[in-house]
Amino acid sequence: MDTSYKIDDFTQSQSHGLFWDNEIREKVFEIPSCKNDTKKYDIDSKDNKFDPIENISIKTSCNNNIDCGDIIRFFNEDFQNKYTIILIRYNQLTQDTKKIKEIIELEYNLELNNYLFGTIDLETLSKYVQIIKSIPHGIVSNEIKNNYKNVKKQMQKNYNMNINISPKVDSKSQRRVQCSIPKIDNILELFPNNILSRTKNAFIREVEISSEIKSKARKRSKKSIL
Repeated sequence: MDTSYKIDDFTQSQSHGLFWDNEIREKVFEIPSCKNDTKKYDIDSKDNKFDPIENISIKTSCNNNIDCGDIIRFFNEDFQNKYTIILIRYNQLTQDTKKIKEIIELEYNLELNNYLFGTIDLETLSKYVQIIKSIPHGIVSNEIKNNYKNVKKQMQKNYNMNINISPKVDSKSQRRVQCSIPKIDNILELFPNNILSRTKNAFIREVEISSEIKSKARKRSKKSIL
């Protein structure tokens, strides 16, 4: 099997994630690829040939964090179905090559959700999102920046939150709030029973995927996010 692929079909900044996402969709779950990455789950339970009551998100990370997208959507997981995070951890071998370091399947359940979000409620979280969305477009003053950053710190402290609140505010019109799971190695130690599988091999549910892909290191603009 050829384990080195180009990903020219994908133009978004996280093209490597989209490549592995779609390869898993096609090879492992035998469903069509999808370039639209705005849906809640990468593999909806109705498309899951292994388990019809399991929703799946596919995440990629080259560090010790997992980006989890919109904070309200992630907070609002209802847990009526199982929810699994397939995490692909990779190394940037060269300037234009990424290689899988390990693949983890993690059960995201109510216990883990409560650990990450602490005692915060939807109303409080939504009010913070509204603060961010109400910031006028354009360059943001230091006073406004310091205010929403201080509010974030106080929320995380007061509600015993272990998830990162990540407001995305640039000098144009971007105004949204995302979240990320920090220190994933610590999470794995604290919740060993949530680890459904863990392997250094490029296999998911006994199906081989590309262990190495052609993809340059992501460049983030330090000036765009305030």
